[in-house]
Amino acid sequence: MRSLPLLLSLALGPPAVAQFDRPSPPGGPTGQGPIHMVFDYHVDPWDNDLSPAEKWSTYHAWIDNTEWVLDLTESYGVPLGFNASGPFLEMVSLDPAGGGGRGAALLRRIYAGGRQLGSHCHTERKEGPLDWPPYGFGADLAESRRTWQDAIDALHAAILTAFAGAPPEPLSVIADLKEYHVPTDDFRAHKLFREFDMRTRAGKGQGEFLNWYGHHVWWPHRPTPGDALVGDPTAFPTAVAGGRVIGLAPDENMGQDMTIPNAKRLFLQLYVNWRWADRSGREEAVWNWGFACKPNYADPSDASRPALEEFLAWLDLHFADAVEPTGSAVMTWSTHRDVVEAFEAWELRHPADAAFSHPATGVDWSQYPFLRPVAEELVAFSWAADLDLGGGVTAFGLERAGTDAVLCWRAEGASTVDVSGLLGPSVRAVDLESGSESDPDPGAVPVGTAALLVIED
Repeated sequence: MRSLPLLLSLALGPPAVAQFDRPSPPGGPTGQGPIHMVFDYHVDPWDNDLSPAEKWSTYHAWIDNTEWVLDLTESYGVPLGFNASGPFLEMVSLDPAGGGGRGAALLRRIYAGGRQLGSHCHTERKEGPLDWPPYGFGADLAESRRTWQDAIDALHAAILTAFAGAPPEPLSVIADLKEYHVPTDDFRAHKLFREFDMRTRAGKGQGEFLNWYGHHVWWPHRPTPGDALVGDPTAFPTAVAGGRVIGLAPDENMGQDMTIPNAKRLFLQLYVNWRWADRSGREEAVWNWGFACKPNYADPSDASRPALEEFLAWLDLHFADAVEPTGSAVMTWSTHRDVVEAFEAWELRHPADAAFSHPATGVDWSQYPFLRPVAEELVAFSWAADLDLGGGVTAFGLERAGTDAVLCWRAEGASTVDVSGLLGPSVRAVDLESGSESDPDPGAVPVGTAALLVIED
């Protein structure tokens, strides 16, 4: 593996100048809507065997960590896609300070930034004050229903406490997101979504697509009961996809690599697809992705803290509020609620359209709705650095098992770039939109508006 002397490395931080200019979007219709990036911040239940004193201590420690997260996210205008479990929310209401307590103040602050206070549960139910024992993943429908009900009741009570009994919107609007672990049967889960009249769910059940193609489903849709990868306009909840905890490696993140190099590559992969759809006048879609964090992963010594700082800064520098030559805004920070509102508006313009559907039970490129060359070429790469190649070329350095590559494009026009100092005397170039390959002179690689991957040979 060659060293990359021109790269702006992780150690040096992001470049001083963003890769995109940021003029105000022009009026009138544009192509694709912006990529909705969701920061899913959810509060898991703690160990029910903790003593009451230990539970209160954990509660305040998690508030400390969440306040740190908010100090960071608010500086970038990033709302929290917040959802919390019953044990945490119960304490908001039990706090003797009531609406003047730290938990109540936290909920008001989160709501002010993102209009969302959602419900999260694993398998726990409430048996008494500070007592939330788990059923386990074998919970049947009745037990799962109780798990949902107890978590939602705790959420509603916490919201009423935070807003002195007069929340700014109906509880059904503020608390419309459900993340859950039971029931494990998808038909039963759909039944509960209808019973509780909740229209937003995280992208549960999409792990197979990630395994097949190396990325999440980028289009929100209404999943068919029993098959999260088949869209059904008549189904009830809308699935909003996203990755797991930022900064964590697969062995500690349920198999997903959300370390910074891979998270950046995943976003670049999404952006290249979105940009192609926007430039080529494809039919509009709602695009979304995201990542997660939890208060128990936001301690000062946790890997998620520096990862979150770096990822937000990188997205803000290069993509947030950027505008394409077409006039389309590239990315906007959203909550799950924002995504669903954008999707429901899209549905009104596209009645009876499933938005996304992949009925095959394995890799099937005929059903894959995104750019195949991007999926095949980028999947094993990781981001290595931001590049400054000059001449109006946007470029990022990538690395794969000792092989270096450069991902690059121009906003407009065409030129050549010299990558010989980065990639050596022999390279292979792949047009990621058409899939065509070439063996250009590394000292003068032609670059146009289509995303190009140049790989050392």
